[in-house]
Amino acid sequence: MLDLTLMRGFMFVWSGITLTARMIYARRARVRKARSGAEKTAPAPMAILAMGAWCAIIGLFIIMPEQVMSQVLRSPVLWIGQTAGIIGLVFGFWLLVRSHQALGDFYDIKLFVKNAHRVIDVGPYSYVRHPMYTTYFIWIVSTGLLLPHYIFSVILLMAVVGFRRMARKEEEMLCQALGVPYRAYMKRAGMFLPKWQPGGAST
Repeated sequence: MLDLTLMRGFMFVWSGITLTARMIYARRARVRKARSGAEKTAPAPMAILAMGAWCAIIGLFIIMPEQVMSQVLRSPVLWIGQTAGIIGLVFGFWLLVRSHQALGDFYDIKLFVKNAHRVIDVGPYSYVRHPMYTTYFIWIVSTGLLLPHYIFSVILLMAVVGFRRMARKEEEMLCQALGVPYRAYMKRAGMFLPKWQPGGAST
C-alpha cells in the first residue's frame, strides 16, 4: 500500500485544484446565453447521486483516512492499483481541461442549445461526443483503484446509467437544433469511448 499521508495529501491537493477549475468553468458558462425558445433539462438524478456519493467518499478519506482505509480490500499488489489510480485521476483532470478548452462557452451545467451553437469536433471531441462524462467515469474507476471497495462498482453503474440518459437527451436536442452536421458527427465519434474500425484504427 502507498504511504497514507502521501495519498491523503495528493487527494487534498487534487480535489482543491479540480474544484477550483470546475468553479471557474461554471462561471464562464454564463457568457453565452441560451438560444431563444431552447429546451432546457437538468442533470439526471442518478448521475447526481453517483457523483455525490463519489465526492462524499473522497471527503471522508481526506478527513478520516485511517477509518476509510480500514474498509478497503487488501491485496499484495495494492500499491500497483493505487499508483494507477493516481495516474488516472491526473489524466482525468487533463481530459477535463482539454474538453473545456475545446467546448469553450458552449459549456453549461444544464443541458440546452446556446446562441450560435455549432458542432464541436476538436480536441477530445474529435474522438468522443461526451468526453466530460468519460472523465467522470475515469475518476470513479481511478478512485476505486486508490481505495478499492465494492461500493465503487455500484457508483460506476449509477454514473453510466445517469450520464447515458443525459447524453441521449442532449443529443436529441442537438440533432433537432443542428441537424445533419451533428448526425454526421455522431457517426464519426463514439458516445463515451472512441469508435474503432475493424482493422483497429479509430474513426
